[in-house]
Amino acid sequence: MQALSEGLVRRGEQVTVLTSRARSSVELYRPNRETTPLPDREHINGVEVRRVGINHSLRTFLFNRAARIRGWTRLRPLLLDQEVMDMLQLGPLSPGVCREILRFRPDVVLTLNAFYATGYFSYVMKKLYGYPWVLIPSLYMGTDLQHRHHGPTLKRLLTAADLVIALTEFEKHVLIERGCDDQRIVVVGVGTDPAAFHPPRREPFRQRHHLTDEPIVLFLGRRSPGKGIDTLIDAMPTVWQTHPRARLVLAGMPEVGSNFGSLEEAKLRALTATERAKVILVDHFSQTEKAEIYGACDLFAMPAQGESFGIVYLEAWASSRPIIACRGFAPSSYIEEGKDGLLVAYGNSHEVAAAIVKLLESKALRDDLGKNGRQKVLEHYTWDIVVERVHRAYVRLLERKRRSHRLLNVRPWS
Repeated sequence: MQALSEGLVRRGEQVTVLTSRARSSVELYRPNRETTPLPDREHINGVEVRRVGINHSLRTFLFNRAARIRGWTRLRPLLLDQEVMDMLQLGPLSPGVCREILRFRPDVVLTLNAFYATGYFSYVMKKLYGYPWVLIPSLYMGTDLQHRHHGPTLKRLLTAADLVIALTEFEKHVLIERGCDDQRIVVVGVGTDPAAFHPPRREPFRQRHHLTDEPIVLFLGRRSPGKGIDTLIDAMPTVWQTHPRARLVLAGMPEVGSNFGSLEEAKLRALTATERAKVILVDHFSQTEKAEIYGACDLFAMPAQGESFGIVYLEAWASSRPIIACRGFAPSSYIEEGKDGLLVAYGNSHEVAAAIVKLLESKALRDDLGKNGRQKVLEHYTWDIVVERVHRAYVRLLERKRRSHRLLNVRPWS
């Protein structure tokens, strides 16, 4: 969203971002009086950022105290169905977003993610006032959010949106199955900055961790359920049988509030002491250090399920590194198996191990896949390209809206 907003500003558009005052995901659900509040207004690289408060008292009432009121369990379904209650519980409960939309009367409103409270607030405002509304649903098929993809609330949101932005062709097909008109869907992808990862710097990370020419298998991302880290750890003993000098680097922070950390720790404890010494955990790193981590690795593996896109694959490609991902999910709709990556079955440690060994045993294959991946990024997935796709979609939407208003002889927002 930051890259998209700043890119639209560079094209001469006025962009305002409405967000919450939370400094972390934890503060979306409970207040933290020890942190300094973020400013209500701020300009960042030409983008006006407006922050609204989170109504923690309303959240506490809806999901804790109201349950004590006699008859509430029968009354609540008449007010809001269970899917909507789930969205409000995910938060952030920031009704001030509605007030800001009314104040701005924007030409177009873009909402990211269909399963959080902001998506529902935007939907209500669209139904009440009819402003042009664009939705990026960000479907995470294969995760604990998947059940929401089948409910009537998503269909109502997709029907109300004037334009639906899909990140992949895979997601577009899922949206059509969920009842969205394919004429209102545009696939734009996401982007990265190839210059930030090229040329790849192999030595800095290796020197910090006292490595020379040991092969490095890299995972980089949130260490959370569904990312395939447990499968990756299970695969490594097989890899070490033929490549005993290989190292596994797990870079990223454990997800807040997730119990996955205990599973990851259990998987690591199951390794022998010798094997555990070949695993490197990196929790904190800057953007510069991130590029150095990619540059140090020989291959990137994230055998995940449920990714809405998987921007880390683009970053690995931008670093000219081959990737391993899972077939049957969104990334497999833009990864060409054998040309710029290898695909495996989710949760299958044997396939993951075989793919890693195949890449470690052939530098020519690694180079070919990495080179082709970088070329794909340059041709399809830079932020300039993605922003241009979104900008064109906005222009077409607004032209269509203006024509329909002239034909009906009504004013926008009437």
